[in-house]
Amino acid sequence: MSYNDIPALSFEPGWLFTFAVIFLMNAFLLAHWAVTDFRTRRLAKTLVCVSVNVGLAIPFFIYFARFLGGMRYEPYMIPLSYFAGFYLCFSLYASGVFFFTDIFCGIRWLLRRRRERRRRCGLRQCELQRRRGLRFPALLKPRFTLGVAAVCVVCALAAFYTPTHITTTEYDVTLDRRDSSLTELRAVFISDTHTGGGVREKELDDIVARANAAKPDIVLLGGDIIDEGTPEYLKRYTAERFGGLESVYGTYYIIGNHDASRSNAAAVVSLFEGAGIRCLLDETVMIGGEFYLIGRDDSSLRRRPLSELEAKATENLPVVLLDHRPRVGEVKSSDVVELQLSGHTHDGQIFPFHVLDPLGLFTLNYGYYEKSGTQIIVSSGAGEFAVPVRLGSPAEILVVDITLR
Repeated sequence: MSYNDIPALSFEPGWLFTFAVIFLMNAFLLAHWAVTDFRTRRLAKTLVCVSVNVGLAIPFFIYFARFLGGMRYEPYMIPLSYFAGFYLCFSLYASGVFFFTDIFCGIRWLLRRRRERRRRCGLRQCELQRRRGLRFPALLKPRFTLGVAAVCVVCALAAFYTPTHITTTEYDVTLDRRDSSLTELRAVFISDTHTGGGVREKELDDIVARANAAKPDIVLLGGDIIDEGTPEYLKRYTAERFGGLESVYGTYYIIGNHDASRSNAAAVVSLFEGAGIRCLLDETVMIGGEFYLIGRDDSSLRRRPLSELEAKATENLPVVLLDHRPRVGEVKSSDVVELQLSGHTHDGQIFPFHVLDPLGLFTLNYGYYEKSGTQIIVSSGAGEFAVPVRLGSPAEILVVDITLR
């Protein structure tokens, strides 16, 4: 890759916010190491803690600077991604625990001062108590601080387990049969592998084996199967392996926000269709004369109104919608779509974001929902974005058993 081939840095507002938060977490942790009351060799122990913290932070920032610059899955980036993932988890959990610890200590100190004033003790005694309370709170003692650090190290290491252990999650849904002769349909839904990060050849082989073992009637790929920086050989390997998925009605693919970004949509579509996979870009297709499948284009600039796609479902048959992002605005007003399958959210990927979703990014974050008569299933995806870590949310493919009545 020459200099001219490297894309410009794409620092979007969300990434700038993320960098700012991580920088503040790092500064917060450094302050904690500085005030920890090491009883012996305090300066030496503090310097060791600070050096380790900075030593992990530097690869993290180097990795993300190169990652956002487009050099995502170059060979030297793979070991850096593990350092970055470890530090991300460690700093998140350690700073979170210490933050709430500080709040607790602050409240305790304020209550202690209030009690002192009520007792109206002598000036000297109050001064000694205030100094004792302010100097080193019990929760900042070295045993507590290092204990928290040890637990956070274990959690950060545990986050590397899930990406290499992909699971199969099963759902049972019921749809109106209408004029279809089918009574049941098994669909395998695979999304967000982001091939090149946590998912590489071994994981792709596992995904394909699991999908084929389910003996599906149809296989649906929900977008972000590859990434902006996925190496060309891995793109080809991904298309070839998914081209080997076995089903009655074939494999259908919609593009996501990553595998078709930077004007790469045409190349991605060509690659997958060359492997025998049908790509749907705002298209409605009848499958086997038994049901309709609508595949949405992820780009808001290219998307056509859902009502226009529904109008092409001219026969009285069940309709299944594939939309990479779990949007609900359109299907709320739909009388045609009964089932929507989506991905994109990764279920937060790292605890506690799958629980809190503090920015309200996803109205539907993970699992099964029913909105205005439409059933919506959101997968956490089979892969990971940016760093190969996942904690608190599964790396999964879905097996959806549809009963038609």
